[in-house]
Amino acid sequence: MAFVDVQLIDGLGLPYIAGAEAGLADPQLDPLFDAAWQALLAAFPGLSLQPLFDSLPVEQLADLVDAVRLGGNEPPDPFVWFTLPCEDAAAQALATAASALPMVRFAGVRDKTYLPVSYGTNPDAQRTLQIQPSPNGVDAVYAWDVAGGAGDGARVADIESGWLLTHEELIGARVRKLSVFGSAFVDHGTGVVGIVAGSDNGVGTIGIAPGAAVDLVTEDRGGVVNRAAAIAVATANLSSGDILLIEGALPFTPAPEPAILVEFDPAVQVAIGIAVGRGITVIEPAGNGGVDLDKFPFLAHTRPDSPTFSGAIVVGAGEFSGPPSEQWARTFSSFGSRVDCFAAGAAIRAPAASAPNAYQSFSGTSGASAIIAATTALLQSMTRAATGGTLPPADVRRLFRSASLGVLPADPLGARIGAMPDLRKIIRAQGLVRVLPVAGATSGGDALFIVHLDADNRMVRRHWTFFTGWGRPLAADPPNDRFELVAAQPAAISTEETQPLARLRHDAFFGGAGGIQHMFWDSLGQQGDVSKPVVASGLVADGRAVAVALPTPDRLLLAATNPQGRLVVFVGDPQTLLAGMSAPLVLDSVASYRRVAGPVLVSRGAGSADVVAIEDGGSFKWYTGNVLATVGTGWSGAVTEPGGVAFEPGARPALLALGGRLIAAAVGPEGWLRAIDIDPASQTIAEPVVVDVQATIDTLGPLALALAGNRVVVLAVDTERVLRGATRAIAGGDWTPLLPIVSDTAISPLGGVTAVSIDLGVMAIAVDVGGTIRSALSANGLEWTALAPLSPLAEPADFTETSPLRSARLTGDPVLRSCLAGEHRMMAGEDGLPVMRLQQALIDLGRSVGPTGADGVFGPDTGAAVTAYKTDKGLVPDDPVVGPGTTRALDADLLFEPPGLDPTFAEFSPFVVEHRLEQFVALELASLLHAPLDSWRHMLGRSALALLSSGALLGIVARSRLDDLKERFTRTADSMQRGISADTLFSQAADSNNPAVTMMFSSGGTIKSFIVVSDATILGRETIVRRVDGTHAPVTLQGVLVHELTHARNAPALEALRATADTDALVYADTALAQARSATGSPSANVFRSFVSELTARHVHWVVLKELAGTPGSLAVLSLPADQLAEAALIYFVEFFPLFDSNGYIAGINAQHDAKRFSQLALWLKHCADQSFSDADDQDRQSTLVFQAAARVCADWAVDGPLDVPDESGLYPLPNDFA
Repeated sequence: MAFVDVQLIDGLGLPYIAGAEAGLADPQLDPLFDAAWQALLAAFPGLSLQPLFDSLPVEQLADLVDAVRLGGNEPPDPFVWFTLPCEDAAAQALATAASALPMVRFAGVRDKTYLPVSYGTNPDAQRTLQIQPSPNGVDAVYAWDVAGGAGDGARVADIESGWLLTHEELIGARVRKLSVFGSAFVDHGTGVVGIVAGSDNGVGTIGIAPGAAVDLVTEDRGGVVNRAAAIAVATANLSSGDILLIEGALPFTPAPEPAILVEFDPAVQVAIGIAVGRGITVIEPAGNGGVDLDKFPFLAHTRPDSPTFSGAIVVGAGEFSGPPSEQWARTFSSFGSRVDCFAAGAAIRAPAASAPNAYQSFSGTSGASAIIAATTALLQSMTRAATGGTLPPADVRRLFRSASLGVLPADPLGARIGAMPDLRKIIRAQGLVRVLPVAGATSGGDALFIVHLDADNRMVRRHWTFFTGWGRPLAADPPNDRFELVAAQPAAISTEETQPLARLRHDAFFGGAGGIQHMFWDSLGQQGDVSKPVVASGLVADGRAVAVALPTPDRLLLAATNPQGRLVVFVGDPQTLLAGMSAPLVLDSVASYRRVAGPVLVSRGAGSADVVAIEDGGSFKWYTGNVLATVGTGWSGAVTEPGGVAFEPGARPALLALGGRLIAAAVGPEGWLRAIDIDPASQTIAEPVVVDVQATIDTLGPLALALAGNRVVVLAVDTERVLRGATRAIAGGDWTPLLPIVSDTAISPLGGVTAVSIDLGVMAIAVDVGGTIRSALSANGLEWTALAPLSPLAEPADFTETSPLRSARLTGDPVLRSCLAGEHRMMAGEDGLPVMRLQQALIDLGRSVGPTGADGVFGPDTGAAVTAYKTDKGLVPDDPVVGPGTTRALDADLLFEPPGLDPTFAEFSPFVVEHRLEQFVALELASLLHAPLDSWRHMLGRSALALLSSGALLGIVARSRLDDLKERFTRTADSMQRGISADTLFSQAADSNNPAVTMMFSSGGTIKSFIVVSDATILGRETIVRRVDGTHAPVTLQGVLVHELTHARNAPALEALRATADTDALVYADTALAQARSATGSPSANVFRSFVSELTARHVHWVVLKELAGTPGSLAVLSLPADQLAEAALIYFVEFFPLFDSNGYIAGINAQHDAKRFSQLALWLKHCADQSFSDADDQDRQSTLVFQAAARVCADWAVDGPLDVPDESGLYPLPNDFA
């Protein structure tokens, strides 16, 4: 039996049923159609049109088409495709005749044998190259540590001919027979499913996507090969984001080889187009015939520029040359512009059908296609885990076609098979995050260190102390800075040594290409070489954690899993580890540990060592030994938890030594965290105790145990991605509930948790879903600081975050920081900026703190607001006191992620979290920036942002928090400043009694500044006192900022005035007096500079006040009479001169006649006109002109005497502003 598949022209409307040719007689159709059919029937008696897509009911097929159309795409029409069953001998003649019919667009003989794309069979490969990092494979091992990276949730439909589902690699796989008829080429199908989703069961190999589900569909539709119909069946059972793998290719005459892509068949192309339209990524082989797919016109309909382009991903194959060239080359694969990417086409380790435990070295473009299908499954499952959605097929194809996201063959232009996708590069390009657990260890007192791998599997080491917080990652010399390790949790330990040297030594152990790699560094500055293994390759399993303990000063012990799934230990001298450790000692030759993340190991001292692991079947097993005994005789057999409680092998347990006893923690498959007490003296294991039945713990990452004072602390990440902790007394007793530790983002179960005991208590270290390492502290295991990120790896060179408070509202406040740490409790009677920050935080959260608002006084209204907040948050006791719990809750409620994007402070938020801006200052600056665009206020806000961003303005801080800028200033400022040390200059800012002060300093040849505002100014309690009568003028924070920002804007020009010579007659009306006053030790140039600086700033302040009163600033300046500005300047020169007169020069001028006073004033007003009043040219020009005019007025007064000016204006404050 043969089949001639035909595509009818559009518009016939024939029913999609067997015998559809009857519809040609419809009088609405051209009679020629029926006549042509009758003529064909006469030549080939017995013909009947049968639906080609006959494996689905018509209604379901129509639903598929409608679903594509609703998605915004116009699908190909499957209802114009029929088939004509016929005898083999007549098939070609029938196809020729049918193609000539007027209502037929295409007719062709369907190939009976869709050959699977297998390219030879070789003995089993010894390496599963396809999962390895580039250039060997697609780097699935990297993806497995990304959320969703094992393929969970992805579904792949495999269309071919047969499978051996009893193979050991497939028994545990998520495989189902969706629509299976007959069985053929079973070896091929078995290999393909193993490549895609071979189970992670500790035998044989492992699939690229072991968590993916696989649907099996045969191209045999019940004695008839119909790949288009099989595709339609698979499509109907898949969803958007799933994958359809078509394992086959078509012969290319004259060779019988499966040489070209299956969508050469137009009916198959239609079926593929419908699948792609539904959001299903279709993968098909390019074929094994080495055919140039661009060379033949009859393949034009498959190319991307064709209107019938299917959107499937076509896969070529390459062969890897290995060392030394290590390049991919095209050999047998078909090629051309239609080939999107390639993968390995040889030496692909896969299960074979010859026996349930047989394996083969799979080859061909079908093997490559299986690799790409599995890679797609990982990409889609990772995308779903990160975003809740999946990528459209076009985006998957775009990523796989990218040369920058893959590995090219040796001659890419000649090979024309695209690139082999590199999942590591794609993961980064897509913003996905790989998460690995961290290792940590105490380094004495309140200090610890952690080790982990970065995104390139390179070693990272960081230290923490209570006084300094987290340090930057330690620098590493070559080759330590570039050596790539194996992704797994490392092990860490530190030792206080006296022999052979007195030093603090740190050791870290990692999986690596050489086996177990070792790195040491010490307090003397010495460090080792992580590229040198201490345990040889082949003795430990890749991707499994190692554990370390130091039972005696000269005996270091490692515990690991070997490639055969047995627990092994190694012993070595810490001083001579590079010489190698002992041969592996197998602790148990019976129990299997193939699925464990790794064993855990502790020492109770005096040579003792204890190992705990979860056996593959879920049994909890404990081994104890003594390294002082002869190797091989010092270890007990396995002691098994007697109750038979099942535990999850994939979740690494925790183990803690409590003097002569042990306590372990492990999680069961139902998610319950259990604590297990072990008594080494009696060699017994107590019944496991469920810590908290209300908490469901994830089974992916490690657990942690630690001591905090006299309590045991257990930590784990739950299925809601929250880190939880519980405690109990060391002596025993009930556990507290597993309470959440506050974090502003979800914690990754893949990273689990690490805990390190220190004198202060315990530190928990976890990794969030974004890959950021976070830490939290607790003194007792009950109250925790919030999980906060370590200072960023790429932090600015001049900033280190040390505050555990993360919200921009509260960060850096020393009093609130003490509240969080439990060192202080804020309550009634307190006064100052910390109280004001608390009040503003409560106001921002919708609480009233009384009619005076945030006034800095902790009164009854503030206490009531605190009590109400604590009650709503469930904090106890709910009294009017702010302690760790309240501070932590407020910080969490006020936090935006990242903190530097808190909209409260708009564009100034990053400077708040860097502790460069006082929070209330940032609020005022934000209001200036968002004033009308043509206003002077907006100009000042924009200027502040530019000064801060460029670093010309170091920061604006409260006087009580001046030290926030000290480290930054010390690193930035030149060591000597105008004849004094930088430290002395900085201290002058603290000693100032002014409402605010702008400190200018030199930094590498440029002038920079910082501004210090008094706490009283921020609290709204500052005034300016008029000395002659004791009256006061109000001071606002905004006014002070306007004033000081004008100083900062003019800092370089103002500093240049310090160099003015006392003999300069264009500056001094009495050069002899200037010289005489400078001789007293304070330069007259400083008096000149101060006067110019103050009048410029007080003028800008006056303009802003006019704007706030309703007069546009530009209009206020234009209407300012020059004589009124001159009169205002005169008042400053005569009445307010002590503000500027540091050496008595102005007093000396005032003691002379009026002409001298007005001459001096005229000179200095000219220099005021030379300053910058505004960044806006028109605003600056207006003020420049009015100051120049005021200078001319004063010059006239020097000659003619002063006029009677009825008012003064243009500066703030003036006498009328005082009351």
